[in-house]
Amino acid sequence: MKIGSRKTVLSAAVLAALTALPVAPVALGQDGVLEEVVVTSRKRTENLQDVGFAVSALTKSEIEGQFARDITDLANISPNIVIDDTAQGPGGVAAIFIRGIGWPTLKRTLTPRSPVVVDNMFIGSNAGSLLRSIDLEGMEVLRGPQGTLFGRNTIGGAINITRSRPTGELGGKVRVGYENYDTFYADGIFNFGIGENLAVKLSAAKRDQQEDTTVTIMWAVM
Repeated sequence: MKIGSRKTVLSAAVLAALTALPVAPVALGQDGVLEEVVVTSRKRTENLQDVGFAVSALTKSEIEGQFARDITDLANISPNIVIDDTAQGPGGVAAIFIRGIGWPTLKRTLTPRSPVVVDNMFIGSNAGSLLRSIDLEGMEVLRGPQGTLFGRNTIGGAINITRSRPTGELGGKVRVGYENYDTFYADGIFNFGIGENLAVKLSAAKRDQQEDTTVTIMWAVM
């Protein structure tokens, strides 16, 4: 009888502790309805609830709300993923693991097992995969083999990234920061139009760390 009483008290204590745990908030709209999360992993726009495999997604507003410098700061988007900078060269060399599958260092002769896909373009190396977050429109993590969508080498999964498109309107944004080891960085985007049918977007990033300096400039025309 005493043993049974102890089990009952212990079970009640565990249940009380579990009910006291914080619960992750659910994204609700103003009318109390779940907001639709749109993904493009299958090369078409669809609701996240309609995708038949494990995928986690971040929208543009969610990325901006995390004040992330690059995609290493967005690894908490999904379970079973690690994104790290191996610091092996300018522009960043990513060590990306999804479900424990990936390369820890730069492999020049091998494609990544958990690659990054940018605007439907497969990045065939882990060099240059650490994209700055200032230009991201959305980020999706696909867990598990994705050979049907992105090729036979995506054994662990894939990170699908969508960048912002040229708007044709005059405007831009700049972000600067200072970090450990005397690291200073600056990111910027500038949009403008030429006539009625041409839109141009320029993006640039600069990073100073002690005696090393890295400058990256990209552009897009529509």
